[in-house]
Formats: sequence, structure tokens, C-alpha cells
Amino acid sequence: MCQWCRRGEAGCTRSGTSAVSCTRSKMPRPFLRWVGGKRWLVGEVARLAGKGGYSRYVEPFLGGGAVFFGLGLSNAVLGDRNEELMNVYAQVRDRPEQLIRQLKKLEVSRESFGAVRQDRPKGAVGRAVRFLYLNRTAFSGLYRVNMRGEYNVPYGGGRRTPEVLWKRRLLEGASEALQGVELVSGDFEKTVDACREGDLVYCDPTYAGERPRERFDRYNAEKFTWRDQERLARSCRLLAERGCTVIVSNCADSSVLELYSPHEFVVVERLCRVSANVRHRTRVNEVLMAFRPKGRTGR
Repeated sequence: MCQWCRRGEAGCTRSGTSAVSCTRSKMPRPFLRWVGGKRWLVGEVARLAGKGGYSRYVEPFLGGGAVFFGLGLSNAVLGDRNEELMNVYAQVRDRPEQLIRQLKKLEVSRESFGAVRQDRPKGAVGRAVRFLYLNRTAFSGLYRVNMRGEYNVPYGGGRRTPEVLWKRRLLEGASEALQGVELVSGDFEKTVDACREGDLVYCDPTYAGERPRERFDRYNAEKFTWRDQERLARSCRLLAERGCTVIVSNCADSSVLELYSPHEFVVVERLCRVSANVRHRTRVNEVLMAFRPKGRTGR
């Protein structure tokens, strides 16, 4: 029995206690295009988490959900302060077929994009359809709003249009993975408040340095500020004292490491993809930081 995905031979093809040993043949893939997504980082998160046996997985900055889907954990609490995003996850979990039917009715064009962007559906399903359509047709899949909470990303089009959501069964697979998962909308402290001994907590805040930087950090009408980083750093230490293992990804600045002072960290390199010209995409360093309960080691 794999202690990570909690499944036997019907799901995971290998038993073991390490997250990287989980090899479910039909692992769900993220259904959202997401700037700063961590699909490329799942292996490093798993290695830093080390042995399994965690009672629950908690992720308060869900975003595109790549780490949750990549680890394949079934007992989870997922949260984000983006209310529209969490509504999408709830509708994907509960009504994937209805979402697909409505998405198929929308034309992929600059004119249709503009109309959907201006629309303000009141129902939960309609809001989720709008979010998914814009996510798949906007430039680079950006989700960005202004101070009034208005979506302000231009049309992108391209090959990653909404039809991949049903042709590749992305929504159906995500719906299956989300069954039984608790979804929380609000500040990260609301999500981690109920964390208990034995939980694995992964935090991926939007990056914001102590000084103004060129980092993309506006996914909501409110920014995640340096004071928020300070709150998160305190929470990580308190969660470790409570018996949780906490892993945080962040920009690899000396100020970040000084603020968090983790028990362990590893620096990894990634390609920044938010550019219309591939030649202008640069490589940047990120850091994974671990906070462990007293007496618990990692790898």
C-alpha cells in the first residue's frame, strides 16, 4: 500500500513510504494554465518531504494545484484567497460534465474573449465557465486583476484552448482527484488553522520581495506583501511546533532565507515563461524551505 496516494495495486503501481515512489499510472494533470505553477517542482517537494505516513496534506496557496495533483494525495485540505479560483475547483469537483457542456458552446475568438471578459455571471457554474474559458484563451494563461478586481489580461488564443479540457479528460481526472477534498476560500491562516500533528503542509505564496521587484504577484485585487511573508514565516514555525512538516517555495533571495530561517533548504533553477518572446525568457532561482517537527528528519 502506497502511504502517499493511499491506494493499492488498482491505483499506484508501486508500494512504499516515499512520495517519489508513488507511480499511479493515471495521475491527474493540472487543468489550469498557471503562471508560477509548480508541476516542474513536484519531485523536489516529494524528496524534501521524505518518508510518507502523513495524516493529511494541506495547501493554502493552491493556484494551479500542480503539487497536489502531482503527489496524488487523497486526504487533503486545499485553499486559496482567490474566491473565483476556489469556486472553479468546487465546480470541477462536483459538476465537470456541466462545465464541459457550457464551454463547448463558447467560440474561441478575440470577439468572444472580449464578451466573456466583460460578462459577470452570478451563478457558481457560470462563474467557473468564465474563469476556465479566460484561463485557456488569455495571453500565457495569466490570471491578473486590477485594484477593482477586474480581469485585465489580453487575448492570447493559441493551441491551449478550452477543448483540451475534455479531449484530454483534464476536468474528469481532476474531479476524481478532488472527491472528498476539503476546499477553503480565504487567507492562508484560515486554511492552516486546523492543521494538526502529522500533517504535511506545502506553501507556495505569490512572490514579493522586501523591495519592489519585477515579479508577478497580482493574482488578486490585493497583493501578497512583505508583511504577509512575515506572517507566513511565523506560521511555518508555529506549525512545526504543532507537529506539522512544512515546505515553502519562494524566490531565492537572501532576505527571504533570513526571514524564514528554515531547518533545511534547497535552491532550484527554473525558466521564467511570462514573455511573448521566448528569447527573452530567463532562468531564475527559487528556494524550497523545510520546517520539521522536533525529532523528524527528511530524506
